[in-house]
Amino acid sequence: MTIPSTNETEILRAQSEVVSTARGILSGALGIVEGARCLTKLGHALGVDRDPDFTFFVGVDSETDHLPAGEVRRHWAADALQRTDEELRECEAFFRADAFRVCQSMVQRYDKPVA
Repeated sequence: MTIPSTNETEILRAQSEVVSTARGILSGALGIVEGARCLTKLGHALGVDRDPDFTFFVGVDSETDHLPAGEVRRHWAADALQRTDEELRECEAFFRADAFRVCQSMVQRYDKPVA
């Protein structure tokens, strides 16, 4: 379990990562499942993992934790990836509309101009 940071610099860095990850999902540069795993960790780091936006991604992560996404894919055999890729595409399609809505909310909330 990650203890939420109280260091302002770390909090600002985590908030910036939330925005970057959400924008990555919205642009298609980052898959929804891979992004969900990142946002779940960031929610814990910020101490907001019970926030509805973050709990949505905790749910996506939980529902897809058996699927390889992101860096872990390079450790999987090609035939195993072929067997799971269709399910991964279907899950991402299923979650897409809600994920985009939540990502837009996160960007709006955490993309603060630097004073």
